[in-house]
Amino acid sequence: MIELFKIFSLENNNFPHKLLKRAEELSMLEPVILALRYMKKIYGLQYSGDFQNKVNALNPNYFESKWFDFLYLGILIPHHSSCISWRFKIASFFVFWRGHIKKMPFKMLVHHLFKKSFKHLTGLYQDESKVVVKLDDRF
Repeated sequence: MIELFKIFSLENNNFPHKLLKRAEELSMLEPVILALRYMKKIYGLQYSGDFQNKVNALNPNYFESKWFDFLYLGILIPHHSSCISWRFKIASFFVFWRGHIKKMPFKMLVHHLFKKSFKHLTGLYQDESKVVVKLDDRF
């Protein structure tokens, strides 16, 4: 994503502003702002002063920023056993919930998340694509 941002910015100096405008039109401003925030924090991507001021104005408030930093800086790490920590586990749990909250109707969400969370916490979760259907004893 970093390379694409750099390439498009070189081809069109107005690309970053067009990106924000298009994200706003599609009601995707929050994910784009978060992506820009973590491209800067993790990879050190630099923006022009004017664009940076605009992004800073759109960033979440102080407490939301700290919460998002805990979540996304906690999960945007290599998924290897040597890198997994308590922070990764907690952050991935909350990002999992947040993603579902943003996409599902409330009634379906409560049922779905309770069931999935219970399975994850008790270790009963299996990848549905690998589950073998067992026939009843009568057959």
